[in-house]
Amino acid sequence: MKWYFIYTYPEQYGGSHGMYDYELVSCTDYQEACEVAHEMACETVERYLRADEILSQEEFMDLYCESEEWDDKYEHEYWDAVAEAMEDEACFDIYLLDDKYTYEDYLNWQKKNLEPEDFIKHYCRQITEEDI
Repeated sequence: MKWYFIYTYPEQYGGSHGMYDYELVSCTDYQEACEVAHEMACETVERYLRADEILSQEEFMDLYCESEEWDDKYEHEYWDAVAEAMEDEACFDIYLLDDKYTYEDYLNWQKKNLEPEDFIKHYCRQITEEDI
């Protein structure tokens, strides 16, 4: 098991305006960390963005419908399109916790209420091909 620092955010905000989430998770490998990160990223998008910020009904009509007026028959297709757009909006970065640090270090860092970039800079390392 390895410790992975997962940082998630909506693509359109790139983690700015406090629209992000992070977690230090223990995973068997990078693939598992990616699965966890994807799920977390989708939850982050849902937490911070309304459906109409991701894809408004007007945008949906322009992209997918021949009619110019909203009709309730489009409701199901609209929510499917929103779900797909939410997936596209979900972004994440994954880092490995440097071997010299522990989960306790993460908990102590969290108490300081610093930005995730601080943790990444001081406690993590980039994932290399060997890690994948």
